[in-house]
Amino acid sequence: MARKTTEIVIDSDNRDRGKRFLLTEMGASKAEGWAARALCALVGGIDVPNLPDPATGMAGFAQVMGDIKFSGLDWEKLLPLYDELLGCAEIVTEGGAKMRLRAETVDSYVEEPTTLMRLRMEVLALHVGFSADAARSGLSSLLQMVSPNIKTARV
Repeated sequence: MARKTTEIVIDSDNRDRGKRFLLTEMGASKAEGWAARALCALVGGIDVPNLPDPATGMAGFAQVMGDIKFSGLDWEKLLPLYDELLGCAEIVTEGGAKMRLRAETVDSYVEEPTTLMRLRMEVLALHVGFSADAARSGLSSLLQMVSPNIKTARV
């Protein structure tokens, strides 16, 4: 069976309008490792009421996230995980060529921060099986918990 994919086109009225991206799900072992590292980075030192059933994969991880109170998150531990989500995205040129996004080169292809946020949320949605709107809502909630002064925009 092939990995899940989805293509998105940026329809926001900004510099990335019309850009196309192909998002591809991580392989099973990479996704499991990502979820485990993310869980460790997020909950290090706090009590988690219900650990996810390993059989539920990244969807179980996402469900547990709603039960956790976030405080003292270490951005340096989260940043590699955050950037790793970009590795699931390719920009599709007008000629149909695909170029994988990488944290080091993404600014050559993406001009708007909201586009990056949307790509990451869409990648998460692809893995955990819920809508991108739910992913956006979850990320906005997480950002508000980490820093209540952050204003989140619709992406």
